[in-house]
Amino acid sequence: MQDRVYLTNDLWANIDINKISDVRMLQDFLPNEYRLNPQPDNVASLTQWDKYFTLSLVYRKQLNNFQDTTEQLPSVDLDVTRHAVTEGSNLFYDGESSYARQRLAFASGAAYQDYGYNRVDTYHELIYPMEFWKFLSFVPRIGVRGDYYSNQGAFAQDVQNFTVQTLLPNNTLVSSVQQTVSNKLYTHGALFRGVIDGGFEASFKLSREYPNVESRLLGLDDLRHVIEPYVDLSLAATTAPPSKILQIDRYQPSTQLPTFDFPQFTGIDTISDWAVLQIGARNRLETKRDNQSFNWATFSTFVDVNMKEPTFATGNFHQGAVSNLYNSLSLSPVPWAALHVTGQTPLNSHGFNEINTSLTYTASKDLQLNLGHEYLDHNPFFGNSSLVDTGIYYRFDDNWSFSAREEYEFENSTLENQVYQLHRDLSSWVASFGVQVENNGPGSSPRLLYAILFTMTLKDIPGATIPFTFDPSNVNSKSP
Repeated sequence: MQDRVYLTNDLWANIDINKISDVRMLQDFLPNEYRLNPQPDNVASLTQWDKYFTLSLVYRKQLNNFQDTTEQLPSVDLDVTRHAVTEGSNLFYDGESSYARQRLAFASGAAYQDYGYNRVDTYHELIYPMEFWKFLSFVPRIGVRGDYYSNQGAFAQDVQNFTVQTLLPNNTLVSSVQQTVSNKLYTHGALFRGVIDGGFEASFKLSREYPNVESRLLGLDDLRHVIEPYVDLSLAATTAPPSKILQIDRYQPSTQLPTFDFPQFTGIDTISDWAVLQIGARNRLETKRDNQSFNWATFSTFVDVNMKEPTFATGNFHQGAVSNLYNSLSLSPVPWAALHVTGQTPLNSHGFNEINTSLTYTASKDLQLNLGHEYLDHNPFFGNSSLVDTGIYYRFDDNWSFSAREEYEFENSTLENQVYQLHRDLSSWVASFGVQVENNGPGSSPRLLYAILFTMTLKDIPGATIPFTFDPSNVNSKSP
C-alpha cells in the first residue's frame, strides 16, 4: 500500500507498506521489481516544506522478519536548504540535524543480535563560491559535525567449550572437548563523535560551436561542444573511527563509488578519516530543439585519487592509490531513440570491470524495442555476470498488443527469465495475460519456475508504464 496525502500545499504524509509472504516472493513473481528494490520499505512519514528548510517525521518498522531492517522509532530530520548567510552575500550555509531512535533488526535466524540506540546528529557547512580570471570557478567549503550516541559497543566472538562423553562398544568412556562460537554484543555506554570536513571544487568551461552541422535524421540543428574539466577535493577527520560505532546508517557495498562530499554522503555512522581527490571532465554536445538548447549527448569521466583511503566498518573498500576509471555516456539524438552506457575500468590490481548498456528504439508508433547488457568482472562483492536483456512491445491495433522480455546470462549459459504477455485495452483498464518461465541457473538441482500472469491496470494512473507494470512509488518511472 502506497499513498501520498497533501494536508496543505507544503505539508504532506507518505505511507509505503510492503507486507511480503516469504523471502522469495518478489524474486519469483516480480523479478524486475526485485532487481531494483529487493527489500521494499515499510515506512510512514510526515513532511513540512519551506523554501529554507524541510522538516520530516519518519517511522520505519520491520514487518518482514526475513529481511534486515533499519528501524526508526521514530526519527525527526531538519534539512536546511543552501542559502546566502545575509542578503547579497557570497557566503552560503547549509546543514542538517536529526534525532533518531534507531534499531537494526536482523533477519530471523541471523548470526547477530539486534541492537539500537538514540542518536543526535547535527551538521553545518559554509560555502564561498569565487571566480578567478573571469573563467575559473573555485568553491571552497568547510563543515563540522557532532554526533551523540546513547549506547555503543562492538561484536566479538564468544567461544564456549564443553565436554562431550562417548561410550564406545567396548564400554570405554571417551571424553572430547568441543567449541561453540557466536557473535556476542559488548556495550560500553554513550559516545560523542566529532567530524570536521573540508575541500573545494575547481572547474572551468571551454566551448566551440559548429554552426553548419545539420541532420534531420540525427536531430541536429547546429552543434556546440562544451567541456568542463574539474577537480573535487574532499577531506574528513573524525574523533572516533567507525569500528567504535555500531553501524546503522552505514556504507553499503556497491559497484559504484560513494560521493565523499557532505552532506551528500549519508553513511553517518561509517564516516572515517579520508583525503580523496576526484579528477574528471564533463562533456556536452548541444543542439537547437524548439528554439532552445538541447543536450544531444553527454559524456563524463572521472577517477578518484586516494591520498588517504577511507576505512569503512561494513566492508572492504580497498582500491589502492587510484580508483577505477569511470565513464558515462548518454545519447538522445531523437525522441524515438536513446543510448545509455556506464562503465569502469581498473587502473590497478584492486579494480574490476563493469559495463552497463541500455538501448531503446521506437521503430514506429506500434513497435518499441529494448536491448540491454550488464557486464561485471572480478568485483569483490558480486559474482561475475554478462547478462543480456531484450524486450519488444508491439501494438496490433487500438485494442490488442503484445510484449515479450528475455534475460540470458552468458556466464552460466542460462536463459534466466522469459515473459510473454498479450494486452487488451478495455477503455479505462488494460488487461494483460501471459506466461513466465524462470530458470535459477545450473547447479546440483536446477529449478524451472512456470507461472501464468494476469494483471489489470488502470490507465489513468500515471505510474503505468509499457508493458503495463505499475509502480506507484515512482510516477515518473520509465523502466520497461
